[in-house]
Amino acid sequence: MEFDIGRIPNYGFNFDISANADLFKISKDDCVLEEAVSVKGELKLLKKEVYFKGKTKSELRLACSRCLISFQFPVETEVFARYIPKPSANEFEIERQVLEKDINTEYYSNSKINLTESVRDAILLAVPMNQLCIKGCRGLCSQCGLNLNESECKCGDDADIDPRFEKLKQLRDKLQE
Repeated sequence: MEFDIGRIPNYGFNFDISANADLFKISKDDCVLEEAVSVKGELKLLKKEVYFKGKTKSELRLACSRCLISFQFPVETEVFARYIPKPSANEFEIERQVLEKDINTEYYSNSKINLTESVRDAILLAVPMNQLCIKGCRGLCSQCGLNLNESECKCGDDADIDPRFEKLKQLRDKLQE
């Protein structure tokens, strides 16, 4: 997903492309990008800065945070990025305050910008912190490991309590009376 800055007209450049999932390198145990990524957007060139605004759409396979079941998660999110020429090594060494406009800033060199990292970041930021396969996922039994969404286990509340929490159980029972 590389674009030559010299080919971006003054009025901007609209595009609609599809990129292979392997390009984004999202392949962890609990999060895998399996489908191609659709990117629709616009590039605008202002002097030496390039602004990218677009939308991305794809589907991830996630692992539920509670029951560990794998499920499909559709991702549709907006992407914003500003590309500026890569500074020299001396400019990188200077300490400076990061401003709000710098958060979405990427660097380019050789008059080419690559949208891959910006799109990848947008996809990963769209993944919820607590990934649930269904809204009321009950998770796994802490005693026997049974998936409580599929069936009830026999452990119940009478299961062995960690001795460190025995006092809390007594306090809970006392408060319930």
